[in-house]
Amino acid sequence: MTQQDTVQYDSLLQNEKIKYPYDGKITFSGDEPSALFGVYKLEEKPKLYSDFLKGKISLISPVGGGFEDIIQPNKKYYYTFRSVDNHAMASNPSAIYEIEIVENSGAIYPIIKIVELYQEDNRTKNISIKDKFKIDINKEHILQKDAMNSALDVQFLNKFGSLQPSVFGKNFKIRITSKSTKKKIDINLTFTKQADLSLVKEQISSIKKKIQSASKKTKV
Repeated sequence: MTQQDTVQYDSLLQNEKIKYPYDGKITFSGDEPSALFGVYKLEEKPKLYSDFLKGKISLISPVGGGFEDIIQPNKKYYYTFRSVDNHAMASNPSAIYEIEIVENSGAIYPIIKIVELYQEDNRTKNISIKDKFKIDINKEHILQKDAMNSALDVQFLNKFGSLQPSVFGKNFKIRITSKSTKKKIDINLTFTKQADLSLVKEQISSIKKKIQSASKKTKV
């Protein structure tokens, strides 16, 4: 949190290299009673622990000491704590606590929770093109234009689409250009006609039933 911490931690790291297999980490533990407790307070959510040096700092004696603070209702405050031993060695800061006293129509209650330090999100954000871009055919190209006598009509595929020229059997290219990077994406399209064979199967089945019914009547 402070420049003094940096100096002390560098010294501890040197000792760690001598005593233990070096992994670049410092093991914190208590081997004597604390001489002081530090209370750090901010009225805005910190981005770094060092931000607490800009706020209110209170020191508390472990013998008969206590801490009282004045805060406004319906406002969030942020606290962290650390201890200092007789050799002026400070502990790691505690977690960051967000504290708010809520006053709601005469009802007063606290909200206390641990919050994480701000971390910049460097992840690449992907936006689905499905939500921003859609390619569809004009419905007048697929509407039925002539009455079909039968689903077996050999001209079935020519009996829809009233717009001219027709889009079927032609190639199209759509180019998308990024405003920021100027990169381009080309989309090649071709529209084709395809009959729904289920209609043909239904009509064949219907014709067979009629033939079978007529055959039975003839035999009778």
